[in-house]
Amino acid sequence: MRYVFNAPTVWVHETASFLGGSLFVIGGAYALAIDKHVRVVILYDMVSQRTRHYLNVFHHLCGLLFSGLLIYAGYSMVMNSWFNPWGELQLETSGTAWNPAYPALLKGIIFVTVIVMFIQFVLHLAQELKAIKELKDV
Repeated sequence: MRYVFNAPTVWVHETASFLGGSLFVIGGAYALAIDKHVRVVILYDMVSQRTRHYLNVFHHLCGLLFSGLLIYAGYSMVMNSWFNPWGELQLETSGTAWNPAYPALLKGIIFVTVIVMFIQFVLHLAQELKAIKELKDV
């Protein structure tokens, strides 16, 4: 269509970047929620069930550390992109001709998604610790 009207669309690149970034982050949280992240299954399948649980505990502890640090750093980034120095709501914009507020919105989406991932890591960790306790009781 842009060739018919001889007018390139200025919104396509920014919208595609925003949607791609949003879906990438939300997809990571979804993969964590259903436990479908990529694993080195050659090693994972070679160890016992008990060792798998310990590997999962290590994985979830690393995930908690990483997401906790992202929450800590992301809070100031979100606050700076959503509010001006006087505390008034003023979303950060892209600075292009169209100038949407996508950078601020994307930072907010990332921040909320990382909080959800932190909670999910806590739930998975509790589930693994419960499974380890049940294996010890048997």
